[in-house]
Amino acid sequence: MPVVSNTSPVLNLAIIGYLHLLRQQFSQVWLPEAVKQELHLDEELPGSPAIRQAIEDGWLQISTPRRSRSHCFSSGNGRQPDIAG
Repeated sequence: MPVVSNTSPVLNLAIIGYLHLLRQQFSQVWLPEAVKQELHLDEELPGSPAIRQAIEDGWLQISTPRRSRSHCFSSGNGRQPDIAG
């Protein structure tokens, strides 16, 4: 099942050497462009090599999700939540 992630899970798992857990749990992980910018992948920072490798391998993808009411969870108040990005 593909998921959309923010910066914290990807970066923190990469830093401690457990980024592979995301791949084991989800078939694809999508990162919005804003998350890619927050990761500073062009710099040599802790976790950056593992994240770049995951992108190269294809299971971690940079792609801003399109809004789709059919794929959103209800917020419980009758309104559809926005996708943060």
